[in-house]
Amino acid sequence: MRRVQPLSIRAVRIALGGFVWMLVMRTGFVRAQANEARLERVVDAWASRQERVKSFDVAARGTWGMKLSPGFGLAPGADPQKLFPRPPSDTTYVAEVRLTTDVRGRVRDEFDQIWWAVPDGLLGVFRPHKVISIDDGKAYTDFFDVGGGVPIPNCFIYNRGKEGRGRISHMRNFAIRMVYRPFDEMGTVVRSKLKVAEENALWDGRRTVVLQHADELIWVDPEREYLPVRYQMSKSNPSRRIIEFSYKEDDIGDWVLASWKDDYAGGFRFTATMEVTSFSVNQGLPDELFAISLPPGTWVHDETTGESYIDHGTRKRHVGPGEFNGLNYKDLVERDEPQAWWWPNPLFVLGNLALILGSAAALYFIRRWRSHAAS
Repeated sequence: MRRVQPLSIRAVRIALGGFVWMLVMRTGFVRAQANEARLERVVDAWASRQERVKSFDVAARGTWGMKLSPGFGLAPGADPQKLFPRPPSDTTYVAEVRLTTDVRGRVRDEFDQIWWAVPDGLLGVFRPHKVISIDDGKAYTDFFDVGGGVPIPNCFIYNRGKEGRGRISHMRNFAIRMVYRPFDEMGTVVRSKLKVAEENALWDGRRTVVLQHADELIWVDPEREYLPVRYQMSKSNPSRRIIEFSYKEDDIGDWVLASWKDDYAGGFRFTATMEVTSFSVNQGLPDELFAISLPPGTWVHDETTGESYIDHGTRKRHVGPGEFNGLNYKDLVERDEPQAWWWPNPLFVLGNLALILGSAAALYFIRRWRSHAAS
């Protein structure tokens, strides 16, 4: 026979269960409020720094390491020896990075390194390699001093459109953008995707706050204006990419980026150890810095005008379809472009044809009239 509990005991248990449920809910609510408040402090600190640093010019120098997987960049089953010489699988070289932006939002990204090139004869060599990217708010300009199978300086000009600064958001300057431009077009963070993942996490002996941004994790230091001290590209795959930031105090007591380490693992293994060599903030920057002085012989591909030409400074040597065969760049530079056939305007041709036919018809009828009048 089932025993029925007295009403008072059942009431006490129900009341106790409700109290525990309310306590749990309140604790979760309070914690959510605390996390939201913490997140707002992080966002305010980042936004304040971005507003305070209206322009900057940051340059860094260090070593980059590249280790290729055996089949990196090859189609399945392809024989690399029959295609082109591949760089050594494990390479370390010196690299320089410079990222500049002014109060008008113009951006210059500059990168120097030693790069693997395949010139005539398919003999692979290392060459100095410079890349300059500029966003002037109207168009993107990318300049490469070495490219393709021969040392061809290339310049690409793109319509800016609505893409933001995706072309400036390179892997090489990620650490600089993360510190000084997290929220703007050049940045890496979307405010709505941020949330607090952990309130008190020890990193390098310091108490930090861990933020989650989509699948990324960002460790920030509350004692140093919530600056990022560690970045992890994938929450589910910690070995994918990790960046560690170091800072120092400047002359007025502000924390500035001093160095960073970058470790990426994908189809290739990429490591970088960079040290900031120069840093200026809120200084006047000349307009010439946001324009590229092209060396003679630069091949320009201008999407804004539809032109493709070799720049000779005072004149353009246009390159027609089929002229470049992959190996005759030097001949194109030294030889003038072929004389193009002149094709008149179709309306001009039709107009003149109608005038000729009309004149012939008028002459015919006049002769017939005179012949008829004479008879």
